[in-house]
Amino acid sequence: MKTKEYQFLIRGCSSIKDVQEYIAEINGCEFCNKGAFHLKLRNIPVKQEDFCTAIIEVKFKKNFDKRSFRKIADCPNCHGDRDVLILKG
Repeated sequence: MKTKEYQFLIRGCSSIKDVQEYIAEINGCEFCNKGAFHLKLRNIPVKQEDFCTAIIEVKFKKNFDKRSFRKIADCPNCHGDRDVLILKG
């Protein structure tokens, strides 16, 4: 597995618990993830009332297209009312 860190700007998450629940939803999503990658929270350097910035470690299975990973930002099945922007780490 390859590992890479990304910055996630997440509107609708303002605590560590919110971010951990969000990560669990993505890790278990059968639509955008399908077991191709695993996310793990590393740090939350910025927390505001209605959003946060989270540093997230992503482990990719071999031969996984990273462009497909970025499509998780548009997945309606695991995001609910959250808006997500994924930046390089």
